[in-house]
Amino acid sequence: MATGIAEVTGEAKPSQPASRPRRRAPAAETDGAKPRFFLAREGKSGREPAFERELASEAEVLVESLKSGRNFYVVYEYRSAADCSGKAPQIRKEAV
Repeated sequence: MATGIAEVTGEAKPSQPASRPRRRAPAAETDGAKPRFFLAREGKSGREPAFERELASEAEVLVESLKSGRNFYVVYEYRSAADCSGKAPQIRKEAV
């Protein structure tokens, strides 16, 4: 049976700071829409979302969802606006 022994040298590699990849901002942040966080209504399952209460932050809704075992929703609110400045009218969304 062969065993290997690693040899330790006196030279240590200089420590390099770990570089973190830059995170891109979600598309919603670039258009000005603010997320709203809602806990799902208890016992409700199906295709239609049923909101029970709004929480102030993503951290709060994550904790409440974990404690209660319920789902949560993140909602972005927009309104549509007509842009008739060009040759063809366009519909665009504006953050509320």
